[in-house]
Amino acid sequence: MPLHIAGREDEQGMISKALRLVTKPRKDGILERSPMTPIKIIGPRGAGKSALLDWTEREAEKQGIFAIRCDQLKKGEGLANLIIPMIDKYRTDKVFFKNLGIPDLVSYKDSSQGDITRLYHLILQAVLERAPVALLLDETMYYDPDSLETVLHESQDMISRSLPFTLIFAGTPYLDACLSKLEVGFINRAKELLIKQISDEAVCEALREPFNKRGFKVADDVLELMASWTENYPHFIQFAGEAVWDALKAGDYSEVDLGLVNNAREAMLKKRNDFYGKAYNAIRRDELLSYARLVVDLVEETAEPMAPEQLVEKLEERSEHGKDKINFSEILDLLQDYGLVWITDDRRVQAAIPSFFTYLKSEYKPQKS
Repeated sequence: MPLHIAGREDEQGMISKALRLVTKPRKDGILERSPMTPIKIIGPRGAGKSALLDWTEREAEKQGIFAIRCDQLKKGEGLANLIIPMIDKYRTDKVFFKNLGIPDLVSYKDSSQGDITRLYHLILQAVLERAPVALLLDETMYYDPDSLETVLHESQDMISRSLPFTLIFAGTPYLDACLSKLEVGFINRAKELLIKQISDEAVCEALREPFNKRGFKVADDVLELMASWTENYPHFIQFAGEAVWDALKAGDYSEVDLGLVNNAREAMLKKRNDFYGKAYNAIRRDELLSYARLVVDLVEETAEPMAPEQLVEKLEERSEHGKDKINFSEILDLLQDYGLVWITDDRRVQAAIPSFFTYLKSEYKPQKS
């Protein structure tokens, strides 16, 4: 969790409203005003989705909301990752389990999918009688589809009945392709928060405030140098701050000056290249390097940014494989997932992080025929 989140005021405002709504007065257990529809946070890797969920979890707990955080739902484990925290919270509450008609130690591992879904429904409903609930799902694009579909339907049921429940889930741009394969049409009404780079001012704020909180002042020219490493990308802001902090601890410094920051530059760039290396290896393992390089070339050589369907057509023309054999739209979705490209609000494909283009071109040089 970063010491300071900057540049996400609009997103935090939307989430705060969702939390406030589930803490409003109830009549016969029902909220007088309906909860907000689910909130979907979409952004490339390292854009700060998990940090926003961390912040949401803390804010929920401050308001007496039971935050259930989940990072994976695997096939075969069903809804165990959601049931376990609810059981643990009320393990000593005999009335809670008595009202459910189940023992306080629930054997869910050997249950059928239908039984465990019913169990999840009963326990969640019983929890909501005692406290508002915020269900926070991270890395949602990797969830078992059947389990995710069940969770989304159950969430919609709780919201439609005006119970004090809110759902906030996050994933990379590939999440939309995953959701399109499920029977969850209602999720199209979710509030969508698209996050990517932050403003120059927010970058400086995010770099400055953690040092200020520790008693170190940072001059404007020093901030500008640190900010120049980040490309306004939240994950790289953390890399820059961490590299400078490590250099500060290693030396005898009383302030963050240019000399200190220059000493940290190599460590920061190594962290950034390690980040790119992991994404590059994932693209390589999926045998998408040649397509990734084609996409980079197309984005860079086109004067006017292309719409996704235009880029897909260009890929089909330039690729060695015919469109009957390759789903080029899915390739573009996957390259968004890996943080290579991003589709803007006005539906144009651009580099997610320009220096990733540079890294990929330096690592992958296709042989000319």
